Amino acid sequence: MITTARGLALAAAAVATVGPCGGPDYCEEVPGEMPDLDMLVGDTVETEVWTNCSRDLLFGFGAESADSAAVAVSVTAADSSIMLTTVAIDVADSVRVTVWWADRYFDHIHEFHVRVRPRPPAGLGGP
Repeated sequence: MITTARGLALAAAAVATVGPCGGPDYCEEVPGEMPDLDMLVGDTVETEVWTNCSRDLLFGFGAESADSAAVAVSVTAADSSIMLTTVAIDVADSVRVTVWWADRYFDHIHEFHVRVRPRPPAGLGGP
């Protein structure tokens, strides 16, 4: 999978949706929204969604695409963060993506939309 330069700029805007731990066994959510993505068919965007808590405090996490034939999503957990991978598979106007994770006391849910446009033919701004 390839992360485009444009995709990296969009992913950087989505970092830090959750703040530091509010105590020894839960995380406080910092208000904020994950930005919508505008992608080309074949693009992959990786976004780090911070929890700032140790992995043993996470009780679950996941992501879902409303149209998995157009936009595929997956999540993985590292020591103190959750990585979201978004892949543009087919053209779509607006696909809702839901990302969630749970700590001991709270469920955290973020939604954003992905627009997927066709890749321009080679020689016309495409690869």
